[in-house]
Amino acid sequence: EARIVASTGQEAAAWSEATQLVSAEELILDLPALLTFGALDLLQALKSRFKRLLAVQFVLDEVNDELTLERAGLRAAGTIHLRGDRYVMESAPAIQTDEWRRFLEKLLEFLKRDVCLLPSPDLLDMPQQEKGNPLGRSALASIFLAKETTTLLCSDDLVLRALAQNSWNVPGVWSQTVIMELLRSGHISEAEYHHATMGLVQRNYSFVRVNERDYLWFLREEGMRVTPAFLRTMRVLEGPDCTEESAVVVAGAFLRDVC
Repeated sequence: EARIVASTGQEAAAWSEATQLVSAEELILDLPALLTFGALDLLQALKSRFKRLLAVQFVLDEVNDELTLERAGLRAAGTIHLRGDRYVMESAPAIQTDEWRRFLEKLLEFLKRDVCLLPSPDLLDMPQQEKGNPLGRSALASIFLAKETTTLLCSDDLVLRALAQNSWNVPGVWSQTVIMELLRSGHISEAEYHHATMGLVQRNYSFVRVNERDYLWFLREEGMRVTPAFLRTMRVLEGPDCTEESAVVVAGAFLRDVC
């Protein structure tokens, strides 16, 4: 249920990002963006669209560290709930932990095989996170790499992109804009685009831009039934991110298409 604040959804910002992506041949991935594209199964489409994908070494280190803990059984996973008058934790089913391990292994393989990993010497002596560096080494290093290489920074952290732009004049994009570019350039199908867009909505990314075609595709996927999953996707039309006018336009067009 955590809300991932990834974009303002403003038309001008989306247009600016889309325009920059059209001519972009390289892209820098930070850790949140890597996790997003991995979860949406779009890593290979990303590799096909861009001549070179870049990331700082810290990104691989963080994935590798997490995988090491998972393989060693040192990463506790499960659910905490109230039983009687006390809280208890139940371990996650083995299938969940196995799935998470396989996911991390997929990310690690992609980083080693398809991503150009670059060091950030200026940050090697910095602690992982402190008062002077609230972003953490990986995030700050990604900004500096984008600055040095004049490459677009792909991040699903709105605050990080705003800081990169305002403090270092580093332009950034987020996953949905890149997904739109993958569709425009023919590297994914329209169905894959709708699947990815609704995947962002279901994972509670904010703010995802949707239209009536996205909803019609998802309704068909749900067998033309108004399921709980479909109702959850409608929350993207709620305020304050989405204006009332935009929500009415999308809902009206969707009802028209259904009819």
